Amino acid sequence: MNKRNILCVFFLTVLIFLFSFVTEKSFAGEIKSEAGYITSKIAYFIFVYFSIYFLSSFIINIKQNKKWVINFLWFFIPLCLWLIATWPGIYTWDEFFVYDSATHFIIENWQSYFTSYFYIICMYIFPSVAMIQLVQILIMSFVCSWIVTKLEERFKIKKIKYVIIIFTVLWPPIVFSTLITFRSTLLAVFELWLIAYIYFLKPQEKLTINSLFIMGFLTILLSMWRTEGIYHLIIVSIYLLLFYGRQQKKIIIQFIVAIFLCTFILQNAYSFLKHDDFNDMRYELTAYMNPISIILSDKNVNLENVDLNKINKVINIENTKSNISYYETPSFWSNGVQPNFTKSDLQAFKKEYTKLVLKNIDIFMGARTRTFVAASGFSLNGYYVSDYIDAYLNGQANNPSVTLMMSKKFNNPINSELRHYIIQYMNFTKNSIGLVNGILIFWNFIPLVLCLIFIGIRLRSWRDPLLYMILLCILRVPLLFLVEPGSYFMYYYPLYLASGFIIIVYFLSRAKKLKSNSDIKAIY
Repeated sequence: MNKRNILCVFFLTVLIFLFSFVTEKSFAGEIKSEAGYITSKIAYFIFVYFSIYFLSSFIINIKQNKKWVINFLWFFIPLCLWLIATWPGIYTWDEFFVYDSATHFIIENWQSYFTSYFYIICMYIFPSVAMIQLVQILIMSFVCSWIVTKLEERFKIKKIKYVIIIFTVLWPPIVFSTLITFRSTLLAVFELWLIAYIYFLKPQEKLTINSLFIMGFLTILLSMWRTEGIYHLIIVSIYLLLFYGRQQKKIIIQFIVAIFLCTFILQNAYSFLKHDDFNDMRYELTAYMNPISIILSDKNVNLENVDLNKINKVINIENTKSNISYYETPSFWSNGVQPNFTKSDLQAFKKEYTKLVLKNIDIFMGARTRTFVAASGFSLNGYYVSDYIDAYLNGQANNPSVTLMMSKKFNNPINSELRHYIIQYMNFTKNSIGLVNGILIFWNFIPLVLCLIFIGIRLRSWRDPLLYMILLCILRVPLLFLVEPGSYFMYYYPLYLASGFIIIVYFLSRAKKLKSNSDIKAIY
């Protein structure tokens, strides 16, 4: 792009940026955080500039991207129709509190401070929460259409292409998950993009600056937006050193140092913006409350050399034992966390918790297995995507943050009756279908995990890029098994979405290889 085009991009960015001072009047309340307000404006300016820069480059090369544009519309239009029908999208619970804080430019870290910025940036574009889903749909359509276009080029697929498109825009768990604003939605799309990007790279060629930028951007976001995603840093670094370390050793090492440094800075940036150590420590306890409630209440618990007083300084043991759950953390929401504990108290708690788990590993593993399996649909006690706005419209909601959100004119449903029927259609996947639990059919990710393990075993080579794609997808499972607060499908949605791509390319590659071998035999 020449200097003239860059100046045009900058000028257009400034105009759109200034318009945000108009749109904010329709969604914002009192500015309660000057730092949050100023940094959100900076983030918005950067977001708009790079979005326009990319769009301009894309339009300039529209002839080369014609097939991509057509595929993009195949994804974008149906998903937009779903959004219009369910306007302003699907909201479950935490999102209302993130929205409430965002309207006052309070950057909360409960769903990651990145989520707060994302909400504000989207509403700067247009003052409706539905803009959050629209941006998600744009990104989802961009990534999926890019993948399908690349698959067309490599495998000459025709009918399979339409199967992929129809499945993506009609399969209820994917549609449901695209229409909510949990961070898991974008994380799933970014993980899919990273895995596909690695697949379509050519190891024999040198990595360009653009390729490194895309991989760095995706790796950093996936590593810091949710805590368990930190493994992406390690796997991507190993992959790059293994496949590009010889020919581009210096730049690869510089790149790895850069992504580790950026991730560290971004993970700690919130503490500079808002000193709220206690709330962060309190949130950290969600990973411990579920298993500890089960272990402590077990009649065969082994408490030898475990200092319960140190545990009780951080959590109320009696409260926790009386609120036992395999599928959620009720004690966390029922005054199970002690007020005003310190960092040293938390460190001592973790040490005693580790002792407790190691001495009761059988109870711990049994409890964790039940939590994990329930999230996959093998139990009716798991938590899947649901809609709270429908309850609000039926007068069954009791949440001031919901009332605040629905009081804004651009957040009102376009057609409440149609919206209700659409939600009911998607909800049928969580009900019994004849003698079969619908969740087992639609929301079950364990068969996908088994498929990935099968493919990984079949590869039999640590030099195959597919192995690192599988690791990027599957390593969240053992990490979540140990620390997931409850049986929530959303934690596994990135795996659910990205694993489909890995399975497809594996079988397409096998089919292409078999066809090639049969053609060679026919010649001879």
